[in-house]
Amino acid sequence: MRDSGDGTEERQPIAPQAPRAIEKTPMFTAMNAARYQRQTLIKDIETEHPKLLCYVAGNKAQVDRIDTLGFVDMLHNVNPGDPIDLLLHTPGGDVDAAEKLIGLVRSATGEEGQLRVIIPDFAKSAGTLMALGANAIVMSDSSELGPIDPQVSSRDGNGSDVVYSVLTYLNAYDAARCARGSRRAYHIRKVRSHHRAQVPVGQRPGALVRGEFAQAARQEFLEDRQRADGY
Repeated sequence: MRDSGDGTEERQPIAPQAPRAIEKTPMFTAMNAARYQRQTLIKDIETEHPKLLCYVAGNKAQVDRIDTLGFVDMLHNVNPGDPIDLLLHTPGGDVDAAEKLIGLVRSATGEEGQLRVIIPDFAKSAGTLMALGANAIVMSDSSELGPIDPQVSSRDGNGSDVVYSVLTYLNAYDAARCARGSRRAYHIRKVRSHHRAQVPVGQRPGALVRGEFAQAARQEFLEDRQRADGY
């Protein structure tokens, strides 16, 4: 308050206060500690390799062609020759999609760029195929790769989407064929009952093709890396 000169007091305007910075509460910090620790680790990796892509999927999330758009978006600011780290965590999925996704990343790096795949936990089946497309694979003592087991998608009698393991079907088929050749009817019935969810007849040629494709893609990636390393 101040005197206005006529005996009355004039109210001083209140100076605007700077907005208070929002701080994380103790409970929020504790509940999200792991997420912020991961961000710190990712930033540490980016100090060595400026381009880090993360592809993380849960146990029930399969590698799928729908992931293509996300990969294209992540690669938008990558220049040819830039080194790329791909942090990979997946239980596997469609080998066709896996080959396409890793092909996109390799095309973005160009012939001179280096692609390094980092596997903190596991990259199974189609994830292993993706890892084989890298120049280097970084793993810890607890990291896992796995057999490349192609999947075939179909619909059951209820119209629900069903995913079949190609190798499981082919192994069951070979076992049943051997048992039939030796006339062991009991063994045939046992194999059939163990693999009730068999690939439908219409999907069997596709299963064979996918199995052969996965093996060919794996061999191609390995040969490319050997040539790049001078072997």
